[in-house]
Amino acid sequence: MNRSSDDARTPGDRGLLRLEIDVPAALAGAAEAIPWRLGAQGVMTRDGADAPPGRAVICAWLPAAEGEALRARAAGLLGPLTAHARLRLVPEDPRGWQATLQRAIRVGGFVVEPDLGADFGPGPPGEPPEPSGLERRRLHIEPGSAFGDGAHPTTALCIEGIEACFAAVDAAPATVLDVGTGTGLLALVAATLGARVVGTDIDPLARHAAERHARRNGLAHRVRIAATPPPTPFDLVVANLYLDPLVALAPTLAARVAPGGRCLISGIARRHRARIERVFVGAGLRPIACAEREGWIALTFADPRPVGDRTRADASVSRTPGGRAADPSPQGELD
Repeated sequence: MNRSSDDARTPGDRGLLRLEIDVPAALAGAAEAIPWRLGAQGVMTRDGADAPPGRAVICAWLPAAEGEALRARAAGLLGPLTAHARLRLVPEDPRGWQATLQRAIRVGGFVVEPDLGADFGPGPPGEPPEPSGLERRRLHIEPGSAFGDGAHPTTALCIEGIEACFAAVDAAPATVLDVGTGTGLLALVAATLGARVVGTDIDPLARHAAERHARRNGLAHRVRIAATPPPTPFDLVVANLYLDPLVALAPTLAARVAPGGRCLISGIARRHRARIERVFVGAGLRPIACAEREGWIALTFADPRPVGDRTRADASVSRTPGGRAADPSPQGELD
């Protein structure tokens, strides 16, 4: 759901419906495509212990104004899955969303604070103090302006993964590419840690939001936002997308990793780990780390070439439609 900043600031007035698609677990991948095609900007899948036995529940949030028309569109997109699926539309309490939007999110060494403007007024009082001796860097993000406010497990995994890449290598990444930047949060994290960053997104509303957030956080001198990646290698490539676009983009993402560099990807359900690892290994990268949170994983890969080696064919970088904070078309954001 690509919303303007005005839409994003008035969830109480506009309202949201939670779309739930309950399917057999084996059909989850196919069902996950439907919310993206309906215009959702983020999709959450509950499976395993978080769903009925043998089932998966795909959740997305869309404007309440669509009402029953949304149910009809979703039912039409189910196609052959109809016999196995159950659809639900659940109104969300706007007060609950406002409280969520006003909550600061602590991830790793960062606090992501909602930049709510005058529409919501100040956030809730009584934020707990930081533990003694711990200082977190603060970033301000306008909630709802695009995917990526730190609340989703994949965004949190990427923040922690970026921090790990800066801590683990002999020379911290000097250049970072954030593909599908959304709000620009991951780009801001990397810039705060000292890198020069290019964030890309095919969604012009997301690009506008990311540029605004870079200015708001005093990082515009370190972050450049573009529609597509430049044809140059980066020390660290980050992509918090979705399974299908990650599979399609694996060769181009790998081609953007400098020799000896790292590639961090997320947006992947735990059950797809083996498949995505095979794809990225086939693109010439080596898996070195996996982190998990709430059924989602983030994978870190290394480029095995020695620094200075440019032997890998340089794939053309052009995003296929898809991903979080991008036009979600093969599967239908996921900052």
